[in-house]
Amino acid sequence: MRNPNNLFLTALAVFDTCLLVTAFFIYGMEYIIEYTAAFDLYVAWLTYLRFAFAISHISQTGSVYITVTVTIERYLAVCYPRRNKRYCTSHGSALTILCVTCFAILFNCTKFFELEVVRNPPCEDGVNWQSYLLLPSRLAQNPIYSQVYVLWLTNIVMVFLPFLTLLVLNSIIAYTIKKSLNKLSGESITGRNELKEKSREATMVLITIVFIFLLCNFWGFVLTLLEQVLDAEFLMVENKTFYTFSREAINLLAIVNSSINFVIYLIFGKDFR
Repeated sequence: MRNPNNLFLTALAVFDTCLLVTAFFIYGMEYIIEYTAAFDLYVAWLTYLRFAFAISHISQTGSVYITVTVTIERYLAVCYPRRNKRYCTSHGSALTILCVTCFAILFNCTKFFELEVVRNPPCEDGVNWQSYLLLPSRLAQNPIYSQVYVLWLTNIVMVFLPFLTLLVLNSIIAYTIKKSLNKLSGESITGRNELKEKSREATMVLITIVFIFLLCNFWGFVLTLLEQVLDAEFLMVENKTFYTFSREAINLLAIVNSSINFVIYLIFGKDFR
């Protein structure tokens, strides 16, 4: 368990588990409430929903950047093995995980204030299903916050930067292994076969991770742009079915994306297994 890779994969599993648990309490509980018609459970759900919403984003950010960190570690191990042995220690891995966790919390701390439970004045008795509403806060409706943080900063930090990092570093890893394989031409068959297997593994990891990351995040980025250009209220009124389906699909894809990288490394990476 002192192996740096094991520490990273444990952290990845923790973030993914947190994301799945919060996703259940956000989306799964809604259907349970509809089925049981439990009003007290509905009020409790609204109360903790904004906290679960923030924690889910923290978990997603942590999962994405632990994946990036693992890729950086693999890059150093393949391209700079001596430096990797010096710097990629258990202590260094633990410190890196701590930094990723702190970054995930700080980057998403405003998510705790994006939603608020509002009492509906027409329902004075407080027992009607419309007596409490979950609405966007004044912060979430602020045009500057929406434009800078929600649109640009979030997409840069959560989509473009991780995607480019994974693409570039995994490409370098695959190229380096392939070049080493060519240098061994005519030498030990065992050595060539081992490098050939590593080259195939690196290529499969590259293709799978990058494709899934792009697939799971592309539509979210497109819909965010549409919300800024056409306005979310316009989409909700004029294209309600499309907008509602897209929102649900994006939520599902985010969960899939944050949960599947661990499985990919286990399937394609013998070292990780």
